[in-house]
Amino acid sequence: MIDRFVKTVPLDLDGNSLRNAEHVDTASATVGDRELELGRNEEQTFSVPGDYETIQAALDDLPTFAQGQTLIEVDHGVYEEDLIVPPTIGGGQAGDQPDAELSGPYDNVVIKGDPDQPEACTINSIMISTAMAASAVRVDGFALTDESPYDNESAAFTFYGPGEVRGRNLQIAGEVTRGATIYNGAAKLNGVDVGEELCDIGVYAKRHASIDAESTTGSTTDLGYFASANSNISIRETKIEGDDGLANRSGGSMIWDDLEDRYTGGFTEFDGITSRGRNIRIRGAGEGLVLEDLDGSGDNYRLRIDDGELVTQGPF
Repeated sequence: MIDRFVKTVPLDLDGNSLRNAEHVDTASATVGDRELELGRNEEQTFSVPGDYETIQAALDDLPTFAQGQTLIEVDHGVYEEDLIVPPTIGGGQAGDQPDAELSGPYDNVVIKGDPDQPEACTINSIMISTAMAASAVRVDGFALTDESPYDNESAAFTFYGPGEVRGRNLQIAGEVTRGATIYNGAAKLNGVDVGEELCDIGVYAKRHASIDAESTTGSTTDLGYFASANSNISIRETKIEGDDGLANRSGGSMIWDDLEDRYTGGFTEFDGITSRGRNIRIRGAGEGLVLEDLDGSGDNYRLRIDDGELVTQGPF
């Protein structure tokens, strides 16, 4: 696929100049054998199967620069495809031309199954790469049965930012480690059902990610939500059942639970010691936990567990 995006041109030996590179303007450009249409503000609709035999074939034909909306409508069926949505830049003309015929759609690329019956349109997994716009890509109305094989995030729905995507009316229908993983991007998840204990983590925000989780449902074997590395999640309307979500506050992450009107599930972790709410956990064998007596004496006591028995040492 890479030859569609890369053109080889002669390079002078001094390494400082290129010859024969095409000029790129605001109307059109050619990269290799692929013609890119820029500045178009018209809508396009394609069907699968119909215009394309597979969903991936339709995705491979998406414009890199999408000022109008491209709608891919998928008929009912089982599509054993692990999808990759290529990088997309979306927008409209309104920023520079207030009187433009179209201001630009909110979702430049829409991949639509059946929002009312997601189970009628089944895919293996979907991975979205770099959607630059207010919301460049929307995936709506699918059941996902497997983890993406293209990375190690072990998720059925994956987005690698920057940019923003929307996942709507999605169901996890097979055993996966994570339902949705958002990595360094923003996502609005609405009506996402992770099933009943089909995944360990329902919604995972990783490395500067931001997730608005509205009407997410189902249950997990471990965490409903997990935020790490300066990420945040906002939970609204309903929430996934499971252990309280975890947010690594030492890494700048937070989870807001609108149902409880509070930040929840925060923990800090340093050198094997985890503090979560009123609990402190020490990972691995060690000397135990040292606490100072509250009587003001300055005495310290060491607490540790030895073969299931609480051992107290001190004062010292």
